[in-house]
Amino acid sequence: MSYTPTNLFEYNSTAFVPRPAINAEIQCWVDSGGGDKQVLSLIAPPGSGKTWLLNYLMSAWGKQRFVIWVDISTFISKKDTIIKEEMLDLDAISIWLKRVCAEAKKYCKHFPEYDANLTFGRMIELIVETACQRCELAYLPLVLVDGYDDVSEEQALVVSDRILAPFVGDDCWRMIIARREERRLINFKLRNSEETDKEVLAKIKSLFSVTGADFVYEQFQRFIPAYHKNITVDKRIFEIWAGAFSQYTWNHPFINAYLFDQATSNSSTALSTLTCAQLMDCFKATIQRRSPEAPKPIEKISDSAFDILRKIACEAGESWTELDFEEQLGLKYPRKELEPLFESGIIVPAGNGYSRYKVADGLREFLRELCA
Repeated sequence: MSYTPTNLFEYNSTAFVPRPAINAEIQCWVDSGGGDKQVLSLIAPPGSGKTWLLNYLMSAWGKQRFVIWVDISTFISKKDTIIKEEMLDLDAISIWLKRVCAEAKKYCKHFPEYDANLTFGRMIELIVETACQRCELAYLPLVLVDGYDDVSEEQALVVSDRILAPFVGDDCWRMIIARREERRLINFKLRNSEETDKEVLAKIKSLFSVTGADFVYEQFQRFIPAYHKNITVDKRIFEIWAGAFSQYTWNHPFINAYLFDQATSNSSTALSTLTCAQLMDCFKATIQRRSPEAPKPIEKISDSAFDILRKIACEAGESWTELDFEEQLGLKYPRKELEPLFESGIIVPAGNGYSRYKVADGLREFLRELCA
């Protein structure tokens, strides 16, 4: 019987564990008054909680600050086309703009009514101009962008050019974009407006990867009543169960939730022992998770690519080059098999030069559990 997991992709406010240190850094950046850096990228591996963090910020700030939510994948046409003009779903954009205009009126009466006779580009320009020139908003308006990793590079460029870039046309706006490290901003206006302070970026990035025992137990405590109301597990049982993982450091929220779900799906009093096959299913679900609104499903990682990936995580060093790969693993560099792993954010630049690579943090340690 195949395993059907709880819907772990959809944001659940009762299951979300806040990370105050990340929130404080983001709040400080958003409220900074001047400067030309209007775009902040939240960079982390797949399943690290970027989307959930954006949802949390939306719910936390939306009552006092004008916040616009953008899910890039919802704006992409279902047509399979390479023609830029046909990549966007104009009806979906119109529905989104109507909602944005209605929400804007709650913060300032001068915001324009939605006008179907205007192009969506002109409507966005009016919203941007009004916020900065006619409204005295208590807080800088903000755009939260999700789904950047769920579309092709060409689709991301079209949405960036026509929908995102106009929001940085006036310096009173701020924008936060969730993305993987290898999916760089390709629109020149967004890229030129992106925060590049290494200290700020390194701090936020490091905070994403640091959780610890308190975080994982709080996540577990929130997960149970959110998804499995009839189950009770005391802390002692949980610590014994969690202690069975010798390599994985519990710094990956989606993996945590998936493991919790598997371990509690057939139990009422204790956590079920997980098999190697279940751990493999968990890893594959993590790297192939994708927004339900995404226009195309992500390509399945082949068994051969998965075997190579596990070998890299368990036998190669923390980072490696193509030459290291052949020397340490005794294999010819499998460029074709590794290509989807780069595209999926599983293998990423190591940070000390693009000739060196590593398996993304959190994923690497979890893979090592499969070798134990």
